[in-house]
Amino acid sequence: MGKTLTSIATQDVNVGNFYLPLVQTGTLQQVSQSNKTIVSFPDAVIANNPAFAGVQITVPPGSLQYDDGTFGNQVGIAPVPLDRIPGQLPDGLDFPLVITVQTNRAANFDEPVPVCFPNLPEPGTTNPLPPGAKTTLWSFNHDAGRWEVVGSKIKNLLVMDAIAKKTKTLIPTLSIYFQANRGFQ
Repeated sequence: MGKTLTSIATQDVNVGNFYLPLVQTGTLQQVSQSNKTIVSFPDAVIANNPAFAGVQITVPPGSLQYDDGTFGNQVGIAPVPLDRIPGQLPDGLDFPLVITVQTNRAANFDEPVPVCFPNLPEPGTTNPLPPGAKTTLWSFNHDAGRWEVVGSKIKNLLVMDAIAKKTKTLIPTLSIYFQANRGFQ
């Protein structure tokens, strides 16, 4: 959770609201110890919001680990509704998408994990970033209790979606670390 809570004997203490991300059945995927594993939203999430089809993380072989150094075996990503994010956004900041990375208790990646987001329009607009435009990746720092920039001046690229036979714009691969909610603007 990353927050220090204090109780006072014989007194009621309001610690506020805590929201746990909904991790739908099929979210957690087996990760490989010998090959990279591409993790995306489960089909049910994409069916409800096709724009999320481009979101993925690429887990390097053997990089997911428990605190004791043994290898983890499952990881998944889930969208986080904007009314359930873990902390208030800075003034003027609004995300089109926030994700959370979840596991079956493994708590660390021993190296950065690349992430790819689709180029969604900024909230309140219908215009995605043009190819070559720059954007910023934000992460919620649970220890500090605030949103922080973890990637900036990220250019988006045009890629060919062979399945849909159309061109889509994706935010390119970035490196993320574990157990934080991610958003981009």
